[in-house]
Amino acid sequence: MGSSSTAPRPQPAKKRVKKVNLWPRRIITGTGLLLIIALLGWGIYSLVMMATDATKKQVEGPQSISVYTEETVQSGDGEIRLRSTDKVTKDGIIAADDSVTIPRCTSAAIKYQASTTDTNEGAGEEVSVIVKNEGNISCWTTFGQVSLKITSGDQLIYDSAQCSAFDETATKLVLAPDLEWATSITWDGRHHLGGCVELAEGEETSSAPVAAAGTYNAQLYVGARSVTDKSAFVVIAPEPDPAA
Repeated sequence: MGSSSTAPRPQPAKKRVKKVNLWPRRIITGTGLLLIIALLGWGIYSLVMMATDATKKQVEGPQSISVYTEETVQSGDGEIRLRSTDKVTKDGIIAADDSVTIPRCTSAAIKYQASTTDTNEGAGEEVSVIVKNEGNISCWTTFGQVSLKITSGDQLIYDSAQCSAFDETATKLVLAPDLEWATSITWDGRHHLGGCVELAEGEETSSAPVAAAGTYNAQLYVGARSVTDKSAFVVIAPEPDPAA
């Protein structure tokens, strides 16, 4: 009997597993995450800084600008002594409790302007006035202390300070730096002997005579001190009646 032999079965070839290097992907992914985190952090920081700046501006406001470094502030002819916690700003003197003190205007801070126009005999004159604070801090004054004098040469024609209605405390003004306030003072066009002839009881017009045609000057005063130059104007005589 012949012997039989079994041939060995061929073994399947083993697949070679290719290793993938994941580090580049990890590096790219990690870099992207870091970039996103950095952008988020920068955005949050910017928002916080914007909010901080806005809050700072609201707290400080225009009053944060100090305009004075002395220990006192002039107030009219006197002065206000500052405390160590006071801050002098354009808006006034700011105390630690945020209360504001407005000093009285000094004579050097307040400037006046007066302007006139020609007028007809007996019509009177309306003198335009501008009051301006040329100081560096808000201050208060009263326009009632301002008087009007009308002169012709050396002759006094009218002085509003001589009238009983003159009140130095009237019309209080609070003026910020560089702020102007405009008004007018009227002369009735009459020659007032002694400066001012008062209306008698029941009278609607003064008994003072009408000022004659000619050239006149208007000038503003505070007390005995003139605060404007003379402003000249002409009182024009009426046209003659052709029938006369």
